[in-house]
Amino acid sequence: MFRRKKEMQTLINASRKALAEAEEKVTERNKLLEVYVERNAEQKRKIVDLENNIEFLVNNLSPKKKELARPGNQN
Repeated sequence: MFRRKKEMQTLINASRKALAEAEEKVTERNKLLEVYVERNAEQKRKIVDLENNIEFLVNNLSPKKKELARPGNQN
């Protein structure tokens, strides 16, 4: 009977250790996700800023330069 109890306790201890390791991995994953979400938001802000800058520059071009800058113009 003592041997059986010891085996069960060993299994319980191994399960607790595995659970703790899994929780640690989840915590690390969550931290990485936060970093990626933050970087993604930063990149989106930069893209919007660049699009606004392009729009501003195009709007301030002379009509002749606007024609040259138009997509599909091969000149």
